[in-house]
Amino acid sequence: MHPLADFTSNDYLSLATFMQHSNLLFCCPQILGSGGSRLLVPTPPHAALESQLERFFGAEKALLFNSGFDANVTFFSAISQPGDVVLYDKHIHASVHDAIAAKLLHEEDDLRDGKTSAFVAVKSLYSIDGTFAPLHKIVQCVEEMLSRRNGYVIVDETHVTGIYGPQGQGTVTALGLEGRILAWLHTFGKALAGSGAAMPTTQLMWDYHLNYARPLIYMTALTYANVISVECAFDMLENGSAEVHEWDVGQSMIPPSTSQSYPELCYDNAGNAYARNDYGTWEPHPGVCQAVTSQSFPMECCSGRMGSQPGLMYR
Repeated sequence: MHPLADFTSNDYLSLATFMQHSNLLFCCPQILGSGGSRLLVPTPPHAALESQLERFFGAEKALLFNSGFDANVTFFSAISQPGDVVLYDKHIHASVHDAIAAKLLHEEDDLRDGKTSAFVAVKSLYSIDGTFAPLHKIVQCVEEMLSRRNGYVIVDETHVTGIYGPQGQGTVTALGLEGRILAWLHTFGKALAGSGAAMPTTQLMWDYHLNYARPLIYMTALTYANVISVECAFDMLENGSAEVHEWDVGQSMIPPSTSQSYPELCYDNAGNAYARNDYGTWEPHPGVCQAVTSQSFPMECCSGRMGSQPGLMYR
């Protein structure tokens, strides 16, 4: 069986294949169980990871969630009150759409008078078209239009965690916007070889969601194994070993070539890859790429979803 170029997986930094990461996990005395819900059982591993993330992202507090989807649904369904407005664009993640599907827009005068609040949901990096949101301009616009400080920006940093900004801190921290954004979401499944998510936010938001957000009250928290694994991944981001590992893996996986350009690729709905040869015709290519169809995204967004994992040839 020939090795395939894997364009479908996450694991952007190839930490899942890094033995040092695995060894740190298995050296821990307790990796099974979770302790219970995040509200009722604030176990030392969960509290320690939240404290580490607060320092790493420069936030007052950080709150753990079981997934990025769960975080968005939990946050937006709990934070908005009757009369509030949630503003979002059509390319925001499906979890935000699900959370605010039942929300209603109200009169603009209520916003300008400060009687209600507006929550603006954006992604720092939109994965489908690869564009960055102008976060500085968005924050400035909200502050100027809602001068009574009743406008709040929430940023989804899912696709930049571990990749962009100093030590992979993301764009909010890199731009120095921590004090001007209500909350920003980082997930662990893309680059950190884990699952779950965290929202850096304020002390008030941390207290409110821990006591009023139903998933945090009734849902079992992240397992110890997951928490410890994510803690190890952030240790690697902080000490630079993740960046070194990414470079080493990327260099070892680049196939020899006499050309400086990569082949032009396309994919069918079954995920089969084809490359254009020197004669201009298409022929099968040993690659795996999952087609994204109109069942998941609008028709104009249909495309092939390609990951950015440096160890592409492992699979």
